[in-house]
Amino acid sequence: MAILTESASIAATRAYRDGETGILDPDLRAKLYALPQIMADWLAPFGGFEGQRVLDFGCGFGETAAGIALGHGAAEVRGVDIQPKPEGCAGILREHLGLEALPVNLNVYQIEPGAPVGRGDLDIVVSWSTVEHVARGLLDGVLGSLHVALRPGGLAFIQISPLYFSPEGSHLWALGYRGWEHLSRQTSEVLEAIEGAPWLDAKRKARMTRMFLTLNRLTAEELVDRVGKAGFSVLREQRDRTDLVPPHALTQAYALEALMTQQVVLLLRRD
Repeated sequence: MAILTESASIAATRAYRDGETGILDPDLRAKLYALPQIMADWLAPFGGFEGQRVLDFGCGFGETAAGIALGHGAAEVRGVDIQPKPEGCAGILREHLGLEALPVNLNVYQIEPGAPVGRGDLDIVVSWSTVEHVARGLLDGVLGSLHVALRPGGLAFIQISPLYFSPEGSHLWALGYRGWEHLSRQTSEVLEAIEGAPWLDAKRKARMTRMFLTLNRLTAEELVDRVGKAGFSVLREQRDRTDLVPPHALTQAYALEALMTQQVVLLLRRD
């Protein structure tokens, strides 16, 4: 699909702003509008996205990257993902916003796991609910790659939810797992529940099984420690706790803080 001209991009931005109320899918609306705004609010004390070169790491289909490009004045937005999803961005923008091409300031593409994502030419890196899916053996290298991709003083916004040891940390909402079931049941029982779910097709079962087995089990504390070792300073940190009470047996096996912390959000600066 062709890239829009600059004048057409102005019209695309208008279509984006007019399109929010017309998108009925709450997940898509959140990715296109709510998440970019949350990130922009965190970045506001440092100038926000306006005129900045931005990387969306783990962009999926690129909806949030598109929202940053169309709605927040970024000079350039790159969305990268290891899954073969990014090519879907153009189709989403066409279907829901009537755009015939990607905006001139947006590029979405697939990368190999652990591949470099930039060489000091970026101002901002954002990542929403992605880092928990990075293989543990690649994690330090990926955080180091994000550090290298940023210019000195560049900013990184990293969010993880749900954290693995929290009530919904299995990411298996389709099975109704919302109360630490993945910790209180044997792994074989969890896998049998996925395989035995009649409402899931074979492809989705395979996807869910792989996703569950490859979650890296990061805690908020470990993430903060690892980003520090990668060369980042924490400018702002938010941890959100569940109101649920974990089963007594789990509190004997796991740290209560890990069981109760369901989300961590970090704003970082490259030193």
